[in-house]
Amino acid sequence: MPRYAKIQNDTEEGRRTLEGLLRLRAQLRQDLPRRELSANLLLATWNLREFDSSSFGTRPREAIAYIAEVISHFDLVALLLPDLPDQRPPADVGRAADRPHGDLPAGAPGRDVLRERDQ
Repeated sequence: MPRYAKIQNDTEEGRRTLEGLLRLRAQLRQDLPRRELSANLLLATWNLREFDSSSFGTRPREAIAYIAEVISHFDLVALLLPDLPDQRPPADVGRAADRPHGDLPAGAPGRDVLRERDQ
């Protein structure tokens, strides 16, 4: 689970964020299959146009906490950042940002990627 130590529960924004995270966590537990090591693999892809830039307005820390919470409920998540491949999630959102990340390999889409993987 993500660490939310930096969210201050003595501010209105902090309380709203923590309450929202509790509601989101309960909803995800209700809607998603239970994670079972020997029975299933919960896989998700998420296409984020821009993770956090000023082009469309900086993403609030509250939104980043919600993204981290959603990601934490899956075994494997592919975050696709098509417009800005060098962007990475901030490190302080906890375990959700501690996952390995990388860019697509160079080459023609599809075929070259498969060829490289098979070698």
